[in-house]
Amino acid sequence: MGQFLKPTTRFIQLFGARATNAKIVISEDNLLDLQEGKHIDLPLGIDHGYVILCLDEDRVLGLGLYINGRISTQISRKALRREMIGE
Repeated sequence: MGQFLKPTTRFIQLFGARATNAKIVISEDNLLDLQEGKHIDLPLGIDHGYVILCLDEDRVLGLGLYINGRISTQISRKALRREMIGE
């Protein structure tokens, strides 16, 4: 996305749990918001760019894009629905 290098979703799902920076644990309410196409407002104090979205330390969902205190999802709605129903 322009100035940001985007890793593949599969790469993030395989290796994202080992990340030490730009790894954000979101709540199930946040996951629902993303599934509905909404943004998550989180002032994180980090640089703009891609972040790894997780439901807990071991459940990596994929990528989000963090700009101006908001995270938008880079995960397909189909994949988000699977997470919501626990498949």
